[in-house]
Amino acid sequence: MIEEVARQVAMAVANALAFREIAQLTEKLAEERLYLESEIRTEHPFEEIVGESRPLRDAFGTWRPSRRPTRPCSSSARPARGRN
Repeated sequence: MIEEVARQVAMAVANALAFREIAQLTEKLAEERLYLESEIRTEHPFEEIVGESRPLRDAFGTWRPSRRPTRPCSSSARPARGRN
């Protein structure tokens, strides 16, 4: 009987220690993510990227309001398709 209780207590302690370690690792991961996002914004100013598509804005987490072009666009200009 005592051995059974000891096993149960040992299992509970092991689970508590594992839970605490997971919580600490989760917190560390969140801190590292914030740091890396900050570094990305500092090193790569995404405002310079050409494109206003919703998926692109979602990917970079920036919402810019629609703006009118500051210079006229040529009506014969076609967007690049990535193919020659």
